[in-house]
Amino acid sequence: MIAEGQAIGEYLEHAAALQKSVSAKLRAGPPTLTQAEMDALRYEITDAVDDLRGERSAPELLAIGAMLYPRLAELALRGRGRWSGVGKWTPRLLAEEDHTLGDRFDTAFRALFAASQPGPVIALAESELTPHGGRLFEGDRRTAPPDWRA
Repeated sequence: MIAEGQAIGEYLEHAAALQKSVSAKLRAGPPTLTQAEMDALRYEITDAVDDLRGERSAPELLAIGAMLYPRLAELALRGRGRWSGVGKWTPRLLAEEDHTLGDRFDTAFRALFAASQPGPVIALAESELTPHGGRLFEGDRRTAPPDWRA
């Protein structure tokens, strides 16, 4: 909004400088995901994909898919050095990054949500996980900070 909006008011020079700074940060792209952030995404996606492989009711598939879509999109976008987004921005950003990628997400999640067919989402998730080390489940361990422990 700051980068693309039109400044109004009495501090237009300050607003222009801020707009220039924000635009530069957006063009530079997001910081690279840390290994811990990448591992957390890989684990959550792997866990959801494993849930999709089981016998699930249509409402359960819907719930799993609703949780999986934003995480998988974040992996796809941030893994390519792009900013991620939420809501209506997610499919826009996926298509902007790669039209085929946007189509793959749309086709896979439509199959899951409209026809309770998890196969295309599973295939999409596995193809997105592969360049980042693949599935992560066995051996994953995260230690809670000392102040979180009872």
